[in-house]
Amino acid sequence: MKRFYTKRETKYNISMMQTLANKRQGLCLSNEFITVGHPLEWKCSMGHTWLAKPFTIIQGRIVTGK
Repeated sequence: MKRFYTKRETKYNISMMQTLANKRQGLCLSNEFITVGHPLEWKCSMGHTWLAKPFTIIQGRIVTGK
């Protein structure tokens, strides 16, 4: 079955998520991006790891340790 993506989902990829996390002093530990609604693994500058959907990180919800 073919999956159809929305415009919002197709403009993001794993490289963009890793760059976004890096700009916020964190890391995206996942290697595959499926959709903005599919959880990825993240790590903050304090070493905490968690699963979160990319759109929550895009909206600015990431622990920075500051």
